[in-house]
Amino acid sequence: MPSLNRLTGVACALAGLCLLLVIIPDQVEAIEDSGVQPATVPTAVAWVLMAAGAFHALFPTGDTPFDGPEALRAGLFLAIVGGGVYLMSEIGFLYVAPGLVLAIMLAMGERRWFVLWIAALPVGIWAILELWLNRPLP
Repeated sequence: MPSLNRLTGVACALAGLCLLLVIIPDQVEAIEDSGVQPATVPTAVAWVLMAAGAFHALFPTGDTPFDGPEALRAGLFLAIVGGGVYLMSEIGFLYVAPGLVLAIMLAMGERRWFVLWIAALPVGIWAILELWLNRPLP
């Protein structure tokens, strides 16, 4: 049976491949009058993710035992993020983001300054993208 380290490497390499072949071409638009195309950085990140995943799969170090409670916690985190992304597409960023930040912080066990982050982080992201970069959010 392959070790979890090898499986993690394969999963990272496949995630990079999925980014490169499916997500980036579908979600990033080309701009004619631009020095740097919008797909440049995501494509570079996808290649690095594939290379790092392949390296990790080929040359794993140590052995990582499977931890059931930790896997359930990771699954909960993925469910929260997936639900938040879905709700953002249905309702809108500014309405969903504060609740999503709160849910993620509580799931991670973070209790410090959560009231500040619940308000400041979504508004800051919105201000940077909408006002400064003129990029619409859902």
